[in-house]
Amino acid sequence: MIKTLTPEQIAMEEVFCQKWIKKALNTERIDPAKAEIAVASLYKMLGEPMPRFEIHDGPIAAWKRVCEIATDDPKKRAELEKNIVLPLIDGVINAGYYAYLDFLDYIGVKVGEIEEVKLYRTLSEVAWVWPMEGICILSENPSGIHLNEDSNLHNEKGPSVEYRDGLKMWDINGIQVDEQIVMAPHTQTIKQILGDTNADRQAIRIERFGWLPFLKQTNAKVLDDRFNDVEGTYEVLYETTVGNIVGNRLVCTCPTGKIPVMGVPTRIRTCEEAQFWLGGDVKANVLGRT
Repeated sequence: MIKTLTPEQIAMEEVFCQKWIKKALNTERIDPAKAEIAVASLYKMLGEPMPRFEIHDGPIAAWKRVCEIATDDPKKRAELEKNIVLPLIDGVINAGYYAYLDFLDYIGVKVGEIEEVKLYRTLSEVAWVWPMEGICILSENPSGIHLNEDSNLHNEKGPSVEYRDGLKMWDINGIQVDEQIVMAPHTQTIKQILGDTNADRQAIRIERFGWLPFLKQTNAKVLDDRFNDVEGTYEVLYETTVGNIVGNRLVCTCPTGKIPVMGVPTRIRTCEEAQFWLGGDVKANVLGRT
């Protein structure tokens, strides 16, 4: 029984993780030969004969083909197409799981000979798989994937994930958003922003929309304003309400042209108190910059 890991073994955890992260970020087209091996392995385990298989440009195209095979009724097919069902096997999407299996093999916990593990590793060569009777539908890998420094899906200028069939996904710092938030944030309405029940996404909405327009359009209450001779800035302290959350924001017009918007506790009622708090031992919570 393994009770402790050596420093060398611990160091290898990152090696396996990086290996599978790289594999999960693969944007090359699927190798048909590897796909055939994966499909054959899957159907062998299911006790079914080798089917013919089709590789489509993305999950949407693949799902439409699944619906086409499932029913000849146009109405039923149209209804099915609206509700895409994730496939049985998700290929490299579970990269962390595969990295863990590799690490177990490395430290001596032999799981690599288990038939299910062999199958999963084989299927890691393909992205999405819909096994059906006599036919197996596969989706190509994404054509583009964008991450931030923390390896979260992120792209402020376009889709974070894009497939060859036209499917696009939108994320900012790992939070799923929509095309409008990324490509046309200033077209959002206050109703959209305040109506978003996801707190993380709502914060992104405001950040992208711009704090100054948001403050103006929500009629935020001015608590105090002044010209700061020391900093050379004009400051306004607002009381804002976002959903059920009340918070204070100090807006400063800096000589550099930047207009930082910084959150301060609700007990702060003047610009002077806000600057004192921001300059203290407690770090400022910078909520947005315009």
